[in-house]
Amino acid sequence: MKTKILFALTLSIFASACDDGDNAVPEKTSLLTLTVDASYATDIADHWIIVHDEDGSLLASESFEANQELEIVTDKPAPGKITVTHLRHFVTNDSKFYFATSHLGIEKGKHMTLKLNSGMKPAATGKLNVSVSNVASHDHHSLSSQISSAGGASWSGGTGILDMESTTFRDISKHIVTVSDGNSLRHKVLNDVKPNDLYSFSFYDMDPFDQTADFSFPQPDEVLLDVWGSEPNTTLTPNNYNLIAHFNSDTHTTIKAGYLNSLTNYRTRLDILYPDYAYEYINIGSIPNGNNAWPQKSDFNISEKSFTNFSATSSKSYVWRLSRWGYTDAASQTVITWDVSASTGNQSIREWPSEITSVHPTLSFDNMKHGSTTFYTQSPPFESVVNTNFEAGPEPEGLRLGIRVITH
Repeated sequence: MKTKILFALTLSIFASACDDGDNAVPEKTSLLTLTVDASYATDIADHWIIVHDEDGSLLASESFEANQELEIVTDKPAPGKITVTHLRHFVTNDSKFYFATSHLGIEKGKHMTLKLNSGMKPAATGKLNVSVSNVASHDHHSLSSQISSAGGASWSGGTGILDMESTTFRDISKHIVTVSDGNSLRHKVLNDVKPNDLYSFSFYDMDPFDQTADFSFPQPDEVLLDVWGSEPNTTLTPNNYNLIAHFNSDTHTTIKAGYLNSLTNYRTRLDILYPDYAYEYINIGSIPNGNNAWPQKSDFNISEKSFTNFSATSSKSYVWRLSRWGYTDAASQTVITWDVSASTGNQSIREWPSEITSVHPTLSFDNMKHGSTTFYTQSPPFESVVNTNFEAGPEPEGLRLGIRVITH
């Protein structure tokens, strides 16, 4: 009798366990938490966060709006790290624009914050006009306050006069003028500027910079150089003087950047363009010395350009890479830009959420055309780059040196 009772009890427990298994709710895995600040305008665009696993399978997706807290979860298996994509879509003048940024190799459970840090500009009060004489040749110039750079300029080779115009703003009285004639780089600080002031002076009355950095490189097709610096201990945002702004298509093998000891938090960006590759130099925080060992294009190769199965190889090490895909269709007035950041040369993103593709069919992976991949051979760690993008913080200090391999 005891045996029969024990046997019946065992059957009852087994049956109960089976019933519980049939009704069990799949366990959910937290993939990402998201804070959307009230400053992050979502009324003019649609926004989604999309999460894939390491093999490119879709785990979850969520649309979001400003001033919202989200936890993105999945009931699918999610071993290893994840890929996080922020997709934005907006329409302007009947043209449809899509911008996507993906980060690969992200630890599950990471927090992401979206906010705007631009600050509010004070009210415009008038114009500032500056006329510089004795400019025998014109290589580049800038006229900048800490919240605005020059709006227009003209140079006459016959008279040697460079005329510049900028906007004045309430409570902003300091502007900095920079002029390069190709041989000499000079600046002049204008204090106590009033609305609609006119300044006239000679190039020879301008001052040399406190410090300079000279960059040398093989002769390219084009050189772009930007130097920004900010006032210390100020609460005004934005807070950036554009000291150097070289956008000319003239050829160089050297270029000089200038710096003032009174400014800090420098950002120097140099792009050196060739037909099928480019050098990218970004230095944050310090004043650079200009001495660089430029990467060699022959050390980097794009072995597979497709979006769903991209692969790149290199004979030299790099910290991380940034790949860009795009699609443009004039008939439908559609433009898509998709940037993918990763610490390795491989990526796999194979699925789009059906609720997105059913409304936006042009987001087909087949439409994506690889444009370029930049390999950063010197850079802050990839994790700090990700943290900056996820936390809406300032760029990490240090040098970011890379070579951009162009495939179209």
